[in-house]
Amino acid sequence: MDMLATRDHSEKEIRKKLNLRFEAETTDLALEWARTQNWLPSEEKVQTMVIQSLGRRKKGQNAINKKLQEMGLPKVRIEPEIELEKALEAIETKFKKNLFVGLDFKSSMKEKARVLRFLIGRGFDGSTAQKTLNTYFKKAGSTDYDEEF
Repeated sequence: MDMLATRDHSEKEIRKKLNLRFEAETTDLALEWARTQNWLPSEEKVQTMVIQSLGRRKKGQNAINKKLQEMGLPKVRIEPEIELEKALEAIETKFKKNLFVGLDFKSSMKEKARVLRFLIGRGFDGSTAQKTLNTYFKKAGSTDYDEEF
């Protein structure tokens, strides 16, 4: 009951945690009892909670879907515009404003690679990361960017 009180868990998570301490038969009985008491949240509620939580932390669709898969929940498709907006907010928060101003070509390429690695690590796909980088350059008014990077 303590586990259910802290946050909403998927049935797969609860089963996994209970199986560490109890036999499978006991776990099944406990889950059935919790289901009859309406203590288990719906899949949609848990899925929404995960999407909102990771979205607030500026995580991309890949990171969200990985977490949902770990929890035994179906994957979601997030609109590309929303992904681009989250990615832009993430790099604007993480990196200084004039990141590429005054850099030579080699240093600029290193910084671009660093930003792309950051976005990929946050769960954004490659095309979203590339579009974000291009949008960031256009927004910053830089004339020194390469869309083919």
